[in-house]
Amino acid sequence: MAIASAVNDATTPVDSRVPTRTAYSAITAAAGIVAAALLFVNLGFYPFWGDEADTVIIAQGVWRTGDTSAWYGDNLYAYRGGTLLKHFKNRSVPPAAYYLVAPFYGAFGPDHFALRAVFAALALATVALVGHWLYRVRAGLGASALILFSLALNVSFLLYGRQCRYYALATLLTVGIAYLYDRYAGSRLRLAALAAALVLLAATHYMHFAAAVGALVVDYALFGRRRYRLSRSEWALLLAPVAIAVAGLVWLYNPIGKHSSGEELPPGNFWFERAKLFYWSLRDLNACEYGVGLVMAAAPLVAWWRRSPTLIRLFLAGLVYVGVTTLVSPQPVARALEADIRYLAPLIPLCVALTVLTIDRTLGGRLWLAAPLVALCVGSNILHLPWDRLAWRSTIAQFAHELREPRVVAGRVVADWLKAHAQPGATAWVTPGEWVAEPMVEAPQVVYGWQLEHDVDDPRRAAEYAALPTIHFAGQVPVDYIVAYGFGNLPTTAIDHVREVVIPAMAERGFRYEQAASLDVYFDDRTRPELFWHWFRDQPYDRNERNIVIFQLQK
Repeated sequence: MAIASAVNDATTPVDSRVPTRTAYSAITAAAGIVAAALLFVNLGFYPFWGDEADTVIIAQGVWRTGDTSAWYGDNLYAYRGGTLLKHFKNRSVPPAAYYLVAPFYGAFGPDHFALRAVFAALALATVALVGHWLYRVRAGLGASALILFSLALNVSFLLYGRQCRYYALATLLTVGIAYLYDRYAGSRLRLAALAAALVLLAATHYMHFAAAVGALVVDYALFGRRRYRLSRSEWALLLAPVAIAVAGLVWLYNPIGKHSSGEELPPGNFWFERAKLFYWSLRDLNACEYGVGLVMAAAPLVAWWRRSPTLIRLFLAGLVYVGVTTLVSPQPVARALEADIRYLAPLIPLCVALTVLTIDRTLGGRLWLAAPLVALCVGSNILHLPWDRLAWRSTIAQFAHELREPRVVAGRVVADWLKAHAQPGATAWVTPGEWVAEPMVEAPQVVYGWQLEHDVDDPRRAAEYAALPTIHFAGQVPVDYIVAYGFGNLPTTAIDHVREVVIPAMAERGFRYEQAASLDVYFDDRTRPELFWHWFRDQPYDRNERNIVIFQLQK
């Protein structure tokens, strides 16, 4: 976890001069300017995609009611059939990001730029914190510059930072926790701050909290206690408030038993699936360019060769973080091909540091040799080994191109169509249901129904549903519009299902639907931050299966 300590260990023998604070401030400011430009340019262009819209909807509920209400005007946001809700409040997801966004929603409404800027500023603060950490340990200026600029130009770091989602908050808190742990030195104030940061991280995301705690425990057991052993009172000061606060959070926001996957899957071998997910996570850290996989894998060998134990600490911290995340991840492996790599977003600063430091240490701190190699890592994916040379690219160049020429995406096209054709109070069903949040935020004059099943086994839920308008229950009354996204397991897409099943069933009840529009746009915005699910430019797609079709009730 100790990024700057590793820099210090790796470079002090070669760079004996201690740079001034002004020098560190200058390179931190320069990296910050680069990061700020890439974080804020065209930040408000794209509409909020699904997970961002989730943040906006619940943050609006917080602003309006003080609690995580899932009502957005006349709309109920019932993700996955309402399994995450209790009394129409989100009681499954830790709420820190919602409460952070709420006052900005109150000030600016669902403004794309303003609400994303909250998190972009946190990403920028992460760069500043890393720079401050490097200064505090008087790390080598050359290696420090390479780390800071590598982080500022890391496209995954930038994409996560540009989201109205918890990623940037979790990353800043994780780096802050690592800094406070590394710089503790017996300060009770820092220990209290560490406890507070851990509580905030738990309130942001339980998996990030568990992974960070796991990494801290392993590092302290193997290395940290040799430098400073905590007394009983210090353990109490650290653990008591964290245990009490986290227990309260889990009691109120409890994800256990909530079937957020949306479907029942056949049981599999738990440990086999976890092993597969662990491998996928390591593979996809490299694929999404958090760091260079081959370089990071070489870190233990370089640490032994150069006698740099702090490289081992970084390597082990990352490995433990991935391992704990793998164990607690809700991802259903049976229907996946990649890891849910967003759960590892807080590892990006560590991966960047580990990559740079391994190169720097291998080359004996020779900046003139290390800088070109680091530039190759930052400026291309060649060292990430995409075996097909046609897949080689400069990800940062493609990202810069997207900033200059953003794409036309489904969220905007659907919202514009509904604003132009649907009267206020008109009703619509969005299928698949996981796409409902985006039009709900972008075109809120429509009531988005059919999100819930009328017959439920849970008596509590049945009692709650009794007072709801009928439009919220699937198929009970007709909706004015059916918005079908071209998504599903071939050969049947959502569009096919509507045409072949839903419309005939409604026709039998005397309700006739006709196609009102076929929107020539790929159904998925592809603006989400995972590199293997992000498009920097428009791509060809099958317009008969992957576009969006809107059907209208004929009256």
